[in-house]
Amino acid sequence: EQKMENSEDQIIRLISFTTDAYKYVKDSDNQKFISKKFSDIQEKQAQKSKTFPDNQISNIHLIRELSRKYNIPTKNLPQPQDSSHEKLVSNLLGEINEKPSSKTPPPLKSSSPRKVKTEIKLAPNFTIPPFKLKRVQPARRESYKIPSSKLTKEFMFPEEVKSPPKPKPVKPIPKPRTQPKERPIPKPRTRLFSQLSTTLPEEVETPKLLPNTRFVKEPEEIVEPIFTGKRPTYKKTSHSFSNLIKNYKVEIVSNDPQIQLSSSLPSLREILAKNIIIMGGVKYHITLNVEFIKAKGWEGYELAKYGANHVALTLLQGGNIDESLEEAIALVQQRIDGFIARGSGWSVVQLPSMYILVNTYAPLEGSSYLDLPKSLQKPQLGLNNIFNKDDNECFRWSHVRYVCPRDKNPKRITKEDKEVAKSLNYDGVSFPVSIDQIPHIEAQNNLNINVIGYKSGKTFYPIVVSKSTFKDTMTLLLISKDERNHYVLVKDFNKLLHSYTKDNHKKHFCVSCFQNFRSEEFLQKHRKDCLIINGKQAVRMPVEGTTVDFKNHKNQLFAPFVIYSDFECILSPTEYKSGDHTKVIQKHKVVKYGYKRICKENEHLTGEYKTYTGEDACQKFVTAIRAEQKECNKLARQFFNQKGEMDDDSIAHFREQKNCYICSKDLSTNNKVGYFHRINSNYLGAIHKGCQTKFFKIPVVFHNLRGYDSHPIILESCEQKIDLTVIATNLQKYLSFSFGNQLVFIDSLQFMSTSLEKLVANLKGQALDEELSLKFPITSQRFQGESLKLVTQKGVFPYDHFTSLETTKETQLPSKDAFFSTLYDTPVSDKDYQRAQTVWSHFNMSTFNDYLELYQETDILLLADVFENFRSTCHATYNLDPANYVSNPALTWDAMLKDKQERGGSPIELLSDIEMHNFFEKGTRGGVAQISHKFGKSNNKFKSNYDPTQLSKFLKDWDVNNLYGGCMSQPLPHGNFKWEDPDNINYKHFLEDSPRGAVLEVDLDYPKELHDLHADLPLAPHKMLVTEDMISPYNKKIRTQNNLSPSEAPKLITSLNNRRNYILHARTLDYYVSKGMDCVEIGKIHDCWDNSNYDIDSPYFFNKNKKVPGKMKDEMGGHQIEEISANKPKSYAILKSSGKEEKRLKGIPRCAKERVISYADVKDCIFNGSTKRITCHTIRSVNHNLRTISQDKLALSNYDTKRYVLDDGITSLPYGHYKIP
Repeated sequence: EQKMENSEDQIIRLISFTTDAYKYVKDSDNQKFISKKFSDIQEKQAQKSKTFPDNQISNIHLIRELSRKYNIPTKNLPQPQDSSHEKLVSNLLGEINEKPSSKTPPPLKSSSPRKVKTEIKLAPNFTIPPFKLKRVQPARRESYKIPSSKLTKEFMFPEEVKSPPKPKPVKPIPKPRTQPKERPIPKPRTRLFSQLSTTLPEEVETPKLLPNTRFVKEPEEIVEPIFTGKRPTYKKTSHSFSNLIKNYKVEIVSNDPQIQLSSSLPSLREILAKNIIIMGGVKYHITLNVEFIKAKGWEGYELAKYGANHVALTLLQGGNIDESLEEAIALVQQRIDGFIARGSGWSVVQLPSMYILVNTYAPLEGSSYLDLPKSLQKPQLGLNNIFNKDDNECFRWSHVRYVCPRDKNPKRITKEDKEVAKSLNYDGVSFPVSIDQIPHIEAQNNLNINVIGYKSGKTFYPIVVSKSTFKDTMTLLLISKDERNHYVLVKDFNKLLHSYTKDNHKKHFCVSCFQNFRSEEFLQKHRKDCLIINGKQAVRMPVEGTTVDFKNHKNQLFAPFVIYSDFECILSPTEYKSGDHTKVIQKHKVVKYGYKRICKENEHLTGEYKTYTGEDACQKFVTAIRAEQKECNKLARQFFNQKGEMDDDSIAHFREQKNCYICSKDLSTNNKVGYFHRINSNYLGAIHKGCQTKFFKIPVVFHNLRGYDSHPIILESCEQKIDLTVIATNLQKYLSFSFGNQLVFIDSLQFMSTSLEKLVANLKGQALDEELSLKFPITSQRFQGESLKLVTQKGVFPYDHFTSLETTKETQLPSKDAFFSTLYDTPVSDKDYQRAQTVWSHFNMSTFNDYLELYQETDILLLADVFENFRSTCHATYNLDPANYVSNPALTWDAMLKDKQERGGSPIELLSDIEMHNFFEKGTRGGVAQISHKFGKSNNKFKSNYDPTQLSKFLKDWDVNNLYGGCMSQPLPHGNFKWEDPDNINYKHFLEDSPRGAVLEVDLDYPKELHDLHADLPLAPHKMLVTEDMISPYNKKIRTQNNLSPSEAPKLITSLNNRRNYILHARTLDYYVSKGMDCVEIGKIHDCWDNSNYDIDSPYFFNKNKKVPGKMKDEMGGHQIEEISANKPKSYAILKSSGKEEKRLKGIPRCAKERVISYADVKDCIFNGSTKRITCHTIRSVNHNLRTISQDKLALSNYDTKRYVLDDGITSLPYGHYKIP
């Protein structure tokens, strides 16, 4: 039974039952398509015959019979001419035999169903199912797009089927249901992937997403991470659009990206060669899916998935496949290295899959003559449109006119032009010329050729930017009309773009980014870096004088309601392989939710704690939270003030305000109202009508939403077809997401980056028992006295024991062994288990469900207390509510802008000069990480085993307090940006005492006499590609043993090579010069702008610089270091004189670092070249399905190419040192 819009639509529905489309018609979404298809069938039948055989029936009789049966009004229907079918119509109310679809014709456009007035033909053995219509209210018309997969020739065109399939057995009519239907557990949604757009983006993620499988009957073959020499196989996994797009999956033979990519070359070459023959030209993407890992504090460690791909590359017949594949592989490797460089601590774990997506490529090509658009027909634009009406050689004729310009009748092709055309080298060029042939034409004619496009609205954009370096350059404009393209000669590119500016001075435009410069010299300097920094795209810079100031005034108000929530999941044991060296050992399923609504400004509107336990907990949660949203809106309308009084100043401000106080958009006089504080009724500003409720946000707070709780909510929201908006950090992790415009899910971990246990301990501090109610006002409303003291202590839960809801019926606390944590590979301590026993007895628990209820409720209430305290602190300091933001960076940015505004500071000026923007981009390098000497052993008088006959040595571990914060606390540029003449200004004018600063581009030389002195840490770090000839013999030996390949991506290193065009601050330059570096030349000047770990009794204790950003501190707290072993950057171990060990290993979980890897392992790795593998556990999301995985990974190796490692494997030299052979 479907809800119809009106009685006429009901009749149309009945008509559609007389075709073989009943299966398709069951969805009301497809009504328009059926109406169109039905009309086409009727028209065809009306042309064939005006009589009706026995197996045909007039649709008019059918309408009238069914209308009479169900009391449907049928006005203005034609009268039936044949009454012999009345009885037949009555017998048609049977059941239908649904026919499966096989082929998929393209969807047809819909037409008005009211125009159907002719007869149709019934398929053999066709019956109509019994159904009952209901009168319903007219609904709003909506437009639907019909999935083409449901349309088949046999299904929609029964009259054209030669041999109709046999009817299926008639199914009995089910009996009426007497009990409510139980909703099954929703399976992972897979339909979304089939509805993805088929338009290829510039960068393609994994070309095909496969649905999850619950079990793998046969385990996959284990592939070792080190290359075995096997050539990867491949298979076509999907195709679409009549094989115009093909997707191939390439076998994974190594977990090293470099080895996998290089070993896949033969297979990739074969795929492309086959498809070029079939398609003529191809455009392809290679995607290597990579999994990364890094240590994540209290979470153990974090996994991230990344689809490393590249911009689409094209190949035509005759193109060099090997060169194209080398470029593609280098781009993929750069993406992987770039991902690692963006965040500290990432390392590659495994390669789950590799794909190559190939689609037919029909490149843009010119053809015969087209008229210029009217907006481009002005003579002053300098466009020469050759009149080549009889051929497709507009490209060559434009080339002729470039070589042989004419002032009179330049559009006309003369005999002289034809002779010139013969002198041009177009060997091997086919007409019309496609853009892929342009490099070939350039090489044959020693000419740079650029092609630009045009959009209506005076907008030009780059299509082809020449990479050649010939003397002459020709620019062409490609215009289009009705699938035809045409090349037009641009006589003067600068003149063309300058004609659309209001500046009368001469401009020089960059053909890559379309930015202008005051001279050709500046343009040529800019072009050196433009393609590298900006790529081939038109760059739109802010208008000169544009500033950034604080505008989010609405965020000064407390969010009216905040909902704190948490999930509890059962961990069902399972075991199946999910890739090389990876097993899935547990599945996570939400079976319990709880939440509490808090109203900070009116405690009477704070809601009761609500919870639910069951297999459908996530479904119930989404439903409940949306009901809570309605309740919040109801309370807001009932209790919050909507009006207030305005004094004279408020009225004047109201009249002058041009932007909405809430949404910051322009205000109109007719849509302008006052906005008042909902509690004290003070006037705040002018807003649009309805903005107060339209922008009324309700934050829903989870702790670790991004890493865990978001995934089941995302799946359920898709099942319920909720309007979802996400702010994603990657494909699997969302920083925040929203249901519609009001419910906003945020992660408290993005504001307070530590465990809830530590946050509670920090809030509790040294508070006495009687002071706990003041520290935890929300929790104390539920628990008092000894109960409050217990729930504010660390709680433990046997997650691995909680495998099903049957566990909740257990009548005693699980044993101590049941509290073992698989995730952290650690047992529960005696102290923590004793506390769990105390909680069980104190709260008189009778079942494990009582323990579960208490554990979740206290987590939610404590989270509410912690975050509410954080809100109050931030509001008292910055007058901003963190609940109005999604993360700390957004909050602190606004806090900075607001503080600057309140102090009377000027707004921050945005860069408007593209050259300035590129200048700063070139100076962005990152942070240095290197190991200069891989082993050290101390020997001094403070040690018991001191050897006075040997040189005295100390080992110290120093670090900077808040390094980045210290840098950002320095004076920063904020406006009045300009270039200075390096010949007239000394950079020393911009040093520490100057009110202004400067960034310079310089050439630096490293004197040879400084090589030995600076060998451990050379000055001026820079990015450099370490090539094969630079790698030391020791590293080559390590690489050979492990079958590794050199990286194709530049690395940030410190070397003793000379620097050219090096960008740095004036104060940094002054420091480098003071240490002996020679400043050879200054090319440009841009004018802009702790020991607290010691014991108090220690003689070294000095509290003055405690936690001061930028000050140094001793990481060892005064303890002596016995030895240090460092195998590679961010991977080292320290042995203290006391025998204690400290290990800092990149990408290794804390639990494995403490329990599995020892100092001796790291030392052995350095001296013997050994490796060590570990097994670790983590929680991973695959298509938002949570799993616990067990993974075997390489933890230690001694391969490091950031420096020239000598044969002892310990000592190294920086590249550029005079001692390197």
